[in-house]
Amino acid sequence: MLSFSCCIISFATAISTVAQTRTTLQFPSRTFATNGGDDGNFLNEWFSSELNALGERPMVELTTEISEEYRFTLLPSFSKPIAVRVEIKKDGTGTATSEIGDWAGGYAPKSGVTRKTRALSRDEILEIHAVVADFWKISAVATGDPGGEDGTEWIMEGNDGQRYHAAYRWEGSVLTPIGRYFLADVAQLRDEAMKASASVARDR
Repeated sequence: MLSFSCCIISFATAISTVAQTRTTLQFPSRTFATNGGDDGNFLNEWFSSELNALGERPMVELTTEISEEYRFTLLPSFSKPIAVRVEIKKDGTGTATSEIGDWAGGYAPKSGVTRKTRALSRDEILEIHAVVADFWKISAVATGDPGGEDGTEWIMEGNDGQRYHAAYRWEGSVLTPIGRYFLADVAQLRDEAMKASASVARDR
């Protein structure tokens, strides 16, 4: 009974957050729309409110000095939200920035973000390209039931200068290898990667 009540409170809080704060959308309209008729607006506004609070900007359009960009976002209901962004510049250099919010991902965003940026080596950039190579083929949402009311949301985005793509899965699923790599290797947040992996459901 207690677990069920917590699920209701968490989901209701997320709805309240979206309803009270109309933030700048991080994703194009209907990015997370489903064949069942859901337009995906709730997820767009919810995910956007978290990313805005982390200090992130939309990735649909690249800044003038950036040639490609990738971002993995982890939103646990009862743990801190994390965003890991890779920026590759036109001169071939790149950086990785991790941002961890001081609040639970299923509740209203608050102030307080731990941010770290590091330079990426050429070999690391090549490895990132290899890891995200098949990401473009992953559908934006899962077929059938797209998720649940509680748990962890995994969101991956990419913009290679020619196309933008986003994919979302509840409890990881097909995004697990990419998300785990971005947490453990790109952002060097190995403890967070282990915690995220522990809650992953099997691929569907």
